[in-house]
Amino acid sequence: RQSMDGAAPEAALVHIRVKHQKRELSVSLEPNATLQDLKCALQALTNVSVKRQKLLGIPARTEEAAQVGSLKLEAKLLMLMGTPDAVAESFAVGEERAKEAAKDVVDDLALQPDEVLPLFERSEYVAKIERRIREYAPTKLAEPRRGKRLLVLDVDYTLFDHRSPAENALELRRPYLLEFLEAAYEHYDIAIWSATSMKWIEMKLRELGVLGSDRFELLALFCHGAMITVQTDKYGVIDVKPLAVVWGHYPTYSASNTLMFDDLSRNFLMNPQSGLKIRPCRNMTLASARESDRELLRLGRYLRHISIVADFRCLNHARWEAFVEERRRASSAEPSPRQQ
Repeated sequence: RQSMDGAAPEAALVHIRVKHQKRELSVSLEPNATLQDLKCALQALTNVSVKRQKLLGIPARTEEAAQVGSLKLEAKLLMLMGTPDAVAESFAVGEERAKEAAKDVVDDLALQPDEVLPLFERSEYVAKIERRIREYAPTKLAEPRRGKRLLVLDVDYTLFDHRSPAENALELRRPYLLEFLEAAYEHYDIAIWSATSMKWIEMKLRELGVLGSDRFELLALFCHGAMITVQTDKYGVIDVKPLAVVWGHYPTYSASNTLMFDDLSRNFLMNPQSGLKIRPCRNMTLASARESDRELLRLGRYLRHISIVADFRCLNHARWEAFVEERRRASSAEPSPRQQ
């Protein structure tokens, strides 16, 4: 039935609840409206463009042309993830642009030392770092623990699969993430540094079960605002994560006791000796990908082995896998108590 003015009656509409940041939104659509129509309505309410939207709570691989009346959404609270256009455009390199641009940027592991080292010696970049230390305020969650090293972790493609569609964030969480963080926490204070806004970092970490866990405690969160822009003749203009910003806020840490994990090694261009490039976390909705991803298990062993090293600057993190294998062989070659 239709009302006298031709509009669909209230009872015929599908009422959909969507949580975005701290707001709960309500969208009412006709049953034959499509998923694309829902996203367009959300764009009008949130200024998050359709191409930036990730809706958690909708079955993976749902077609854009699927009718909302067939998706049984009224009993659910959907989660909208995505950066509003105005915020994204204010970033020198936003979350999406940084990841998409990565394939066009030559990996800085190929840089020669004489090409890398001058960057953190150049006065204009030193001045930028000093300004970040003065003006940028990270989200501090705990105090440094005496005698602990510092582990700085990226989020997208490091802790979870940023791209694949899923009904909830837990489906995209990297295998063994919580176990890895719990084990690392024994020897390391843990900070998060992601090239996105603080609101989205906090939301993602809560959804992943990282923020607020009773198994470990995070030290601090750093967002895109702590990054600086550098320029090289060969690689152009890029944003990087200088660890000196972290050390400026936490003087107990330095290059001697800090390690950063990131799927983009260009992010630690200012501190190449303190960075370890992690394999990106992808396709977590596929059982085969989840079963084969053992990256955090193996990196956990590396962190445990090097936790007793007095100065991390003597390590070559690019050889971390060989390091772990050497320790495994050395351990297996040691005689057991019965043999001694």
